[in-house]
Amino acid sequence: MVDSYDLTLPTTNAAASFKANVSAASVAILGTPSAIGTLTDPGVPFVFAEGALSVFGQSLNNVTNVKFTLNNGVKENWTVAASHLPTYITPTTRLLSGELTTVFYSLNDTNYGFFNNWMPNLSTPVPGAINLTLAHPGTGGSLYISLPSVSVEKIGTASKIGDVITQTLSYKAAYNLTNAYSMTSYVTNATLYAPY
Repeated sequence: MVDSYDLTLPTTNAAASFKANVSAASVAILGTPSAIGTLTDPGVPFVFAEGALSVFGQSLNNVTNVKFTLNNGVKENWTVAASHLPTYITPTTRLLSGELTTVFYSLNDTNYGFFNNWMPNLSTPVPGAINLTLAHPGTGGSLYISLPSVSVEKIGTASKIGDVITQTLSYKAAYNLTNAYSMTSYVTNATLYAPY
């Protein structure tokens, strides 16, 4: 059971990275385990240039950092069951959140005016969708995450003279009643399709 999953996509000459915390209620002990051939993943890492981001229906190319966090609030429960492992692993909550940093464009632009579009009537946030795709153009591998109902939690802008003005948008996702889900995601490569 996945307890938490964190994805970070920095726009530098660095790979996208993720970390996951998992819990298990059982384990398979192999009688003759296979030798580890290499500790290096042969797969090519995703980089920022392979990312595509759509926020509230608008494709953005002014985003400098993207972070996404999934937290299932997993609780482990041990019972008298002749096992040293937890008997029940229960997800208790689901929190989908993150943030993205954009280069400031406008206060009221039709497409990029974040204040105007996301808070048209002061104190009345309007939910929208966020879609993130990481795709290798050569190998066909891709990672896709879709959040259909997202509200901006806070907007922060810190700037000094000589800096490029940026906005950090923190968001939280909710269950979408129309689509009947809070998140969809899939991973593909040239030979494997593994939706989850």
